Amino acid sequence: MCQQSGRRKIFSTLTLTAMVLPHIVQAASSPDKEQAILMDEITVKGEAITPADQPGTVNTVDRDEIQELNLSQPEEILEEMPGIEIHRYGMGGVANEFTIRGFSNAGHGGDAAVAIDGILLNEGESHADGYADMNVIIPLELDRVEVFKGPSSPLFGNFARGGAISFHTRKDGEYNTVQTTAGSYESYDFQHVFGHALSDSLQLNTALQYSSTGGYQDNSSWLRGNFSGRLGWQATPELDAAFSVRVHASEWDAPGYIPKDQFDDEEASRNQAVNAEDDGGDKAFTTERLDLGYNLSGDRRILAWAYSTQQDFTRFAKFGYDPGGQTERFYDRTVYGTGTSYNFSQVLRDKELKGVAGIEYLHEATGWVRYNTENRVRSEQTQDRDFSINTLSLFGQADYALHPLFKPWLGLRYDTFSGDYEDNDPGSTPSTSDMNDYSHLSPKIGFISPLHETLDFRASYSQGFALPSDVLKYNSAAGDTATTVHQYETGLLYKPSDVLTADLTLFLIDTEDEIQEYPSGSGDYVNLGKPGGKAWSCPQPCDRAYPALSCSVI
Repeated sequence: MCQQSGRRKIFSTLTLTAMVLPHIVQAASSPDKEQAILMDEITVKGEAITPADQPGTVNTVDRDEIQELNLSQPEEILEEMPGIEIHRYGMGGVANEFTIRGFSNAGHGGDAAVAIDGILLNEGESHADGYADMNVIIPLELDRVEVFKGPSSPLFGNFARGGAISFHTRKDGEYNTVQTTAGSYESYDFQHVFGHALSDSLQLNTALQYSSTGGYQDNSSWLRGNFSGRLGWQATPELDAAFSVRVHASEWDAPGYIPKDQFDDEEASRNQAVNAEDDGGDKAFTTERLDLGYNLSGDRRILAWAYSTQQDFTRFAKFGYDPGGQTERFYDRTVYGTGTSYNFSQVLRDKELKGVAGIEYLHEATGWVRYNTENRVRSEQTQDRDFSINTLSLFGQADYALHPLFKPWLGLRYDTFSGDYEDNDPGSTPSTSDMNDYSHLSPKIGFISPLHETLDFRASYSQGFALPSDVLKYNSAAGDTATTVHQYETGLLYKPSDVLTADLTLFLIDTEDEIQEYPSGSGDYVNLGKPGGKAWSCPQPCDRAYPALSCSVI
């Protein structure tokens, strides 16, 4: 079975980027006003520890590099990172998949955590465990993108087994930038970003994107729009606040799957399969966030945040090219998150000590229904389910400049989960199940040794985890042990100048208590991460199509 997207076509494009001066500009000759524009940036969870201070691999792409790439999709930034490969589905608003640290189901699945300004994009249920759609982000609005390789950052828990992608938008500055791109097959992309100090205490940052394409294949058009805005307020010299909003809407057609012989024929591959059924979908996404920051002193800062997300996602999909088989999947998702952190930087015995400690809570409710369809026309309902997941997390990290050749770093994260699953599938007896009591303590430790002003040696051990997939985590027979991910890493970073960087990394990732269906399609679930582990046998496959409530230990 082949997706029509397997052959990527690149045709002529025209890109225009313009830097437009704001209509109202503060007097540049006034240093006081210029300083007032640069308010303290309210960061996500912890600002005391920078990626450069961490002994794990963290790749960063900054604003200037992003603007030079002239991108229409933010995930393309990941192609600038070593060791990451994107697998494109070519299905419009369906999130693509990428590989990171050997985990091959990030983005479309749960192998990597993805966040924008601290708002987690991963979905605990719905389309796939950990599904993260980066199309809600406007490339031109980004200040930087940080990629943490492996489960190395204490700021991320669930879904961060392969790594974490942290997008940060611009939050200060005077700018007014337009970028337009036009290409073949009626492809257009327009982006506009704006930043301006409304007063000595108010900063406004906005971004807008409109993108459309007819697609080079039959039934592959895609229309999407994004808007984001942030209003920052320096209330007092110590207290600052910000309110931000993000809105996304898209609709698309998808070519679906074709037989291999059609895929191998370049002309024929532009067409759908004979039995295609007008796949596609639409999505509406909004999120709101409130940030507060308070400086206790010059080297101590408290952050607090709260946010909510609302999302409706519909997908019509046919996984095959025989007659029939299309389904409609609809997910209604609501998220509430809140947290606080304490950041500090101080001198201990004449050595610098920096750290952050915090707590956060996340509630996610997902309602999903599925129908059998034909060319997007419903015939019968097959599923009606409701999920809720509650996550409480504690996190902390600190680094200490103990010696010019030895800077130890310590991180710790604790996550605990609860929730419930309501099964109201047509034709079945309604049932409710509580999530198993999962919790995990993830230690992380390492050090950096500056061997020369241009050469750093680093070594670290970090631990992460993964919950059982789908409804299996609501099955008491599956137990309450999460998969544990161990990462061992060492590396050398050589940076003789701003234009040359060389990084050599050796790492080993090992897992234990990993529950997988074995053999595939058998309905038997085995602990592959432990010799002699238990297996679970289910009368029906334990996947999304059936409730996994009748599995038993064998």
